[in-house]
Amino acid sequence: MRHAAAAAALVVVTAGLVTQAMVGGRSASQLVATDIHPPPWRCHIPASADLRRRVLVLYDGGGRYGDYAAQTAVLASNFASHFARPVRQSVLRYRSGEMRRYAAVVYVGTTYGERLPAAFLADVRTGLRPVLWLGGNAYQLTDASYGQAHGWRVRPADRRGRYTAVLYRHARLTIGTRVLANIDVLDRAKATVLGSAATSDRTRVPWAVRSGAVTYVAETPFASGGSRDRSFAVADLMASLFGPVPERHRALLRLEDVGPAADPAQLLQVANLLRNLRIPYSVALYPVYLGPAGQHPRQRITLAQRPELADVIKYMLTNGATLVLHGYTHQLGRRPNPDNGQSGEDYEFLRVHENARHVLLYSDPVHGHVASWARHRIARAVAAIRAAGLPRPGIWQFPEYGAAPSEYRVAASMFAARFERGNYAERVDGRYKLQTLTEQSPPYLVRDVYGGPVLPETLGYVLGPHVHASGPGSVSAILAAAAAQRTAVRDNVAGVYYHPYLGTGPLRRLVEGIRREGYRFASDCAVLRSAP
Repeated sequence: MRHAAAAAALVVVTAGLVTQAMVGGRSASQLVATDIHPPPWRCHIPASADLRRRVLVLYDGGGRYGDYAAQTAVLASNFASHFARPVRQSVLRYRSGEMRRYAAVVYVGTTYGERLPAAFLADVRTGLRPVLWLGGNAYQLTDASYGQAHGWRVRPADRRGRYTAVLYRHARLTIGTRVLANIDVLDRAKATVLGSAATSDRTRVPWAVRSGAVTYVAETPFASGGSRDRSFAVADLMASLFGPVPERHRALLRLEDVGPAADPAQLLQVANLLRNLRIPYSVALYPVYLGPAGQHPRQRITLAQRPELADVIKYMLTNGATLVLHGYTHQLGRRPNPDNGQSGEDYEFLRVHENARHVLLYSDPVHGHVASWARHRIARAVAAIRAAGLPRPGIWQFPEYGAAPSEYRVAASMFAARFERGNYAERVDGRYKLQTLTEQSPPYLVRDVYGGPVLPETLGYVLGPHVHASGPGSVSAILAAAAAQRTAVRDNVAGVYYHPYLGTGPLRRLVEGIRREGYRFASDCAVLRSAP
C-alpha cells in the first residue's frame, strides 16, 4: 500500500531483486520441498443470509441532498447485509404496514426536516418490527405522547459540541462529528441509554438509546473513521435487531504487497513462523513488478521469472495460506498515480492525484470502457499467476482499495470474495461521482452492493520500516484497537495486514498479542463459510 511506500522501496531496490536469496549458504528453494503442487482453492460459500429474511433500509428521498442520502443508505445496507438481504427504498414511498414483510427496518435520516410519511411514523410507534433509526428527523416520531410512553424524546435542535469519544459497552471509540441529535431521556425505567458521547469538558450526553422496538442513534456513522471508529457500535446495535448475539471473536491476517521483487528468504521465515504458531493467513500477491516511472531502463520482473519465490509461495499455500490476487502490477502505466509509478506504491484501477495540500483526490476511471478494461486487466493477472505454476486465486483485493463501481462489479463476477475495505460513491444523474467515494470497513463479513462477499479489514497495518513501540502503526496501537473492537462488537472479525519485509519479530508480537486479546485466527474460507 502507498502508506508503506518508503519501506517497500527499500526492499524493492535491495534484497528483493536478488536472484538467489541465501539462508545459511542455501537458497530458499532448497529449504522447501521440491515439486510442490498446491491444490486449487476450493471453498463452498453458502448463499446470502436466508433470502426469505429481508431488512428494509429507508432513506430520505427529497431535496438537494437526495444523492447523498442514497449513498448513505448503501453504506447502511452493507452493514445490514451480514444479517439479511437489504432492500433500499426512499422513505417517501413507504406504505402502511409495509414493514411487516421484513425482519427489521433501518431508517437513515440525513436530510433535516424531511417530512416523513404518517404511515411510517405510525408503524414505528406501534412496534410492528424492530427499527434502527439513525440521525435526523426523530423529533417527528417522538412527540409528547411518545416521550411519555417510551421515556425519551429528540428535540428539533441539534446538539453541538467538541466530542472526543463515544463510550459503548465499555469501549472508547472515536467520533468525527461535532453535531449530534439532541436526545432527552425522560424516564430511565422505560428507555435504556446504550452509548454516550463524551465532550471535551468531560460531560456525557446520550448517543444511543433503546425503548421497546426502537433503537435510536444520534448520527449516521457508516464511513470508516479508523480502527476504533464508533461505526463498530452501530454494527453491534444492528446485530441486536435480528435476535440474540453470540460472543465470538475471530481474526484474519493478510500478508500485504507480495510481488516478484520480494525476498523469498524473508517470506519463508514469515511462513515458518506462522506455520509453527498454527495461524492461517492469506497472501496478497501481484504477479508483475515494474520499476519507478523515471527509471531508465525500467525494470520489469514477472513472477514466472522468479521460480524460487514461486516455490516459497507454493510452500505457504500448502501450510495454511490462501492466495489473494492483489492486482496485475499494483501501479498504472508510465506516470505516477500518484506517487512514483512503482509496483506496490500506486493505484492501478483508478486515476488519483494530490492537491496542493497533499490531500488525495479520486480523478476518473482508467479507461472509457471501464468494465471491459478491468476484466482484461484481471485476466492478465490471473494468466501471470498461472504461468508461475500457482493456482488461480479465489479472492481479490484492489490495490489501494481504489476502483470505480463497475470495476468492483467485475471483480465480484470473477472471484468468490474480496478481502479489503470497500469504496462507495454517490450516484448523480445516473452516473457515479468518484470524488465522493467513501471508504467503509464493517467488522464482520458482508455482501455489499457490488454483489459479492467482502472479508473485513479493520485494524490497519504495522507501519515500517522502523517499527515504533507506540503510536499510530505500532503493534501496541493495533492491539488496543483489537481490544476496543472486541469490546464493542459481540460477534466480530478483526482483519489486519502485515508487510513481510518487516521481519518476524513484530509479526510474532502482533499475532500473539491478538490471541491474548481473546481472538481466534481463522482462515478466509472459514469466515466465508460461517456467515449467518
